[in-house]
Amino acid sequence: MATPTNKEHFSGGLAKVLAEKWQVDVMLKAKNSDEGSAISAHKLILASRSEVFKNMFELDEFKTSTKHVETITLSEMKHEELEAFVEFICSDGSMLSANVKQHARSLYLAADKYEILHLRDLCMQNRAYIFSEFVEFS
Repeated sequence: MATPTNKEHFSGGLAKVLAEKWQVDVMLKAKNSDEGSAISAHKLILASRSEVFKNMFELDEFKTSTKHVETITLSEMKHEELEAFVEFICSDGSMLSANVKQHARSLYLAADKYEILHLRDLCMQNRAYIFSEFVEFS
């Protein structure tokens, strides 16, 4: 059985913490989701990737007791897109997963809105690559 390398262990750490729902302090909900399908997240991770999230969490309404978990609705995304968005935020950012590539257009728009410029750039490159492949075969 293969064991993860030190690099894989390090780069997968945030995703592991998210998957284990360890110390979750915020829930993210898409426009087409009900409360039960909200996605667990961590304010610190979101704020470290996005000034928009950081500024949002500095508002008084988010400075509540640590026992209260806020739910934020990101109405511009569908549930599957939001899952891909959070997946990227918790990744090492070196490449787009197949799931993120599948939603590159909507994630480009979300990345622009939430000022996650690296994701925006990767989505734009992915769309340009897909377009060039399409033109080449036309």
